[in-house]
Amino acid sequence: MKEIKNICVIGLGLIGGSLAMALKSLENDFVITGYDKEGEAMNIARYRNIIDNIASDYREAVKDADLVIIATPISRIIEVVNSIREHLKAGVIVTDVGTASRKLCRMKYGDVFNVYSLR
Repeated sequence: MKEIKNICVIGLGLIGGSLAMALKSLENDFVITGYDKEGEAMNIARYRNIIDNIASDYREAVKDADLVIIATPISRIIEVVNSIREHLKAGVIVTDVGTASRKLCRMKYGDVFNVYSLR
């Protein structure tokens, strides 16, 4: 099984922030990088020690990630995937919290990469 050290959470609202907080509570050696289009959400997450690093853009957010969790509204999942796909390292796991994202990504990308959904 792949060792996961660096985790990226894109979307630090209720669901993304809660997932990041749950990961931090595991007291593992995870390094959690967060990105959200709303700067205030990132500042709050960092202040509350929910994330370790704030990324300034998608590229910085995912560049070293072993696991990327997309926690955005379903309507933005394809936009996020389009923005990160060129910057992912080999072997990264990309997942999301949306209910329809697997179908959306398969329609858009076919079998370009595996899509896993948490729901």
